[in-house]
Amino acid sequence: MSQQRFPWQCPGCGKSYSVPTIAGLTLCPACATGKASKPVATRRPGRAALIAAAVAILLASTGGIFLLSGGSAGGGIQQDPDKAKVERWLRENLDSGKWEEVQWWPAVEFGPVKREGIAKEEQAIEQIRREIADLSESIRKLKLLPHSEKNAYDIRDQTILIEGKEQSIDLHKESCQRYERLSRRKLCGIKIRTINGDGTKSIREEMFDVGSEFARRIPFDPEMKDYRNNDPDNLQAFGWEYLKDPRLQR
Repeated sequence: MSQQRFPWQCPGCGKSYSVPTIAGLTLCPACATGKASKPVATRRPGRAALIAAAVAILLASTGGIFLLSGGSAGGGIQQDPDKAKVERWLRENLDSGKWEEVQWWPAVEFGPVKREGIAKEEQAIEQIRREIADLSESIRKLKLLPHSEKNAYDIRDQTILIEGKEQSIDLHKESCQRYERLSRRKLCGIKIRTINGDGTKSIREEMFDVGSEFARRIPFDPEMKDYRNNDPDNLQAFGWEYLKDPRLQR
């Protein structure tokens, strides 16, 4: 009949043994003679180390840039509601629905430019009116001089200048009216790297009005000299400058 044996683990080296009895056992023979190698204590990595390692792996696998598809990667943490509107527009309107964010310009209230634009146009009008007054006075003095061919030419040239300046006043008045029609807007901008169908990438900048429930793209055509045809509020004429220069936002 075989003798019954019991499992036992040495508290010194951690090795397991099958022994006939555990009564009186404290150390295995190797530990008792000092020949056993002591186990090396291991320490589990902390939570911060595990998170850092995971982030490093993620960045390495994405080349250090988050590829957005159906929303910002990792963007669930304190998502900017204005950026969320823009990302929704990009998902719905980009051919591939994929992009890489290069730079983001947070939304700003587009109000001061309206007041500044009106003031600028009014100042230009006043300056032109002073110039017209000076020319009119010069013509008056020329008419008091004895008639000569030179005086006649000078009167004619200055009269033409006055007519041109009066037309310029009309243009400034129209521009002032466009500024007055501007409503308060909430503008933001984004620079993205788009993924083309053939795998190539291209950079583009887009400006949006996010003052309502949905993002509205402010159209831009670099070939156009007059933006009024495709942008009634004429935002492209100065919107980007306003977004990119914090001094204008004070």
